[in-house]
Amino acid sequence: MRVGTLSGEGVVVVRYMGEVAQARITVPTDRRFNDAVYAGLPRNNFVDDLAYARFQKLGLLPSDLCSDPEFIRRAFIDTIGLLPEPAEVRRFLADESPDKRAKLIDRLLDDPGYAANASQPTSRTTKWCANSSRPGAVRTRLARR
Repeated sequence: MRVGTLSGEGVVVVRYMGEVAQARITVPTDRRFNDAVYAGLPRNNFVDDLAYARFQKLGLLPSDLCSDPEFIRRAFIDTIGLLPEPAEVRRFLADESPDKRAKLIDRLLDDPGYAANASQPTSRTTKWCANSSRPGAVRTRLARR
């Protein structure tokens, strides 16, 4: 039986009346890559090993690296829930050091907004709230009613 044209995996999380349930949905592939393909992938830390093992199980390869403008936008939104300021983007794009992405990640993980963003519960209702770590900044937040 064919369920679609794309393979992969996703997780559905449902919260209702204080309860949480999750379901992992996997659409398998009939495509498999040689072990040597995964062994030759670049590794920065243990997270890469875990991700590549999962990719191999699913018959997937990682996407190409994103561009620097995409990276800074994703890094900010995923860690502190905000878009970067234009000046921060310009500084990041002008930086030619090979470890600028790692330095940005370390800086964002040290930002007070990271803990605030990571600890917020989510639900269906969206509200706007100010971020105390960056005065005047506004972000979207899924908030519990």
